[in-house]
Amino acid sequence: MNRFDPSRSRDSGGSGLGMSIIAAIVQEHNGKLELRKSGLGGLAVVIELPK
Repeated sequence: MNRFDPSRSRDSGGSGLGMSIIAAIVQEHNGKLELRKSGLGGLAVVIELPK
């Protein structure tokens, strides 16, 4: 979920549904979604799915 393309910015739009969609998919698979503060000043998203 990192913006690796420097030509894209928050001003480029989007619906803002990405995290909601990810959370729904993880929940359907009985997984775990964790958001952590990154040491680099951002947000780390950790997804764990059962085998």
